[in-house]
Amino acid sequence: MHPRLVAETINSALKPIIIGRDLFDIEKISEDVFIETYKFRGRLVFMAFSGIEVAIWEAIGKALKLPIYKLLGGEYRKNIKVYVSFMHRDQSPKEIAERAEYFVASTPNCRYPMEYNIEPYPLKRYPLKGTYSS
Repeated sequence: MHPRLVAETINSALKPIIIGRDLFDIEKISEDVFIETYKFRGRLVFMAFSGIEVAIWEAIGKALKLPIYKLLGGEYRKNIKVYVSFMHRDQSPKEIAERAEYFVASTPNCRYPMEYNIEPYPLKRYPLKGTYSS
């Protein structure tokens, strides 16, 4: 989605609904955005609001001096498996593998040896498997 469209959606449609509200009322804010944008609703509104919602959770976390994951239910796992897709259809499998190796090398918490398949699939999918630890 074009960043200027998202910014304009925030400024024209969402800002009047959110500014001046108690951020701790995040459920009510979400509901009001959903209701008040019913004629304008679509992917653009939800993309714009998703960024605002993350910012609201961040502000609440800072106010309470807690990380967001504590606000959302606490720690569930020490490690999680991740999937990385570079979605560059103009790159060769070798170039994608090189980018994947760079990603793993530049991610200090990656603890699982990366496995990848550089054989071209019919849809040019190159799965990556690994474990990321926070």
